[in-house]
Amino acid sequence: MKFNMKFKNLGLVLMVAGLAFAGTAGAQSSIQSGLGFVPLTIASYSSSTLSIAANNFVNQAPFGVFASTVPDFSVAQGDSVVISGISSSPETLDIPDFFQFGPSPANNQYVFTLTSIAETSAGTFQGAGTLVDSTGADTFTQSTFTLAFAGASNYNVTFDTLATPVPEPTTAGCFLLGLGALVCFQRLAQKRRS
Repeated sequence: MKFNMKFKNLGLVLMVAGLAFAGTAGAQSSIQSGLGFVPLTIASYSSSTLSIAANNFVNQAPFGVFASTVPDFSVAQGDSVVISGISSSPETLDIPDFFQFGPSPANNQYVFTLTSIAETSAGTFQGAGTLVDSTGADTFTQSTFTLAFAGASNYNVTFDTLATPVPEPTTAGCFLLGLGALVCFQRLAQKRRS
């Protein structure tokens, strides 16, 4: 009887340890990430309109998750569609691929869809939207940018987002390991009884 209780207790301890490890392995924190760029081709704005450049130069060192995936001085691509009707109140939009950037123009790992934009002051725009990592390594929340013109066709974009790393498979694996150990120990205890 004492032998069976030891196996049950050991199984419970392993299951609790597996669940505890799975819980800590699955805990995620958000990582502040951002970068900045300036236009390489023509961009323009006027009262209530904006057109960004098709090619932009990353001139502010990427940080957060972008630091290891977006090289300094790389090219960020933009959708040069003319957006009109912009005011100080956010305008709801749906412009896929508004910004694209990554290790190289041929490999744009990050794609930003613009969902709203407002002109906060003359020549300064703030936008929000969704950012997707095509590799699936990160998920993003609160993706925003500020675009400020320094002249008729020269602007600086500061892109800012919170990244949450995708949980690793170890979370589920640890849970299943603890659960499997409990089942094995219970079966072994039942065999010893009979």
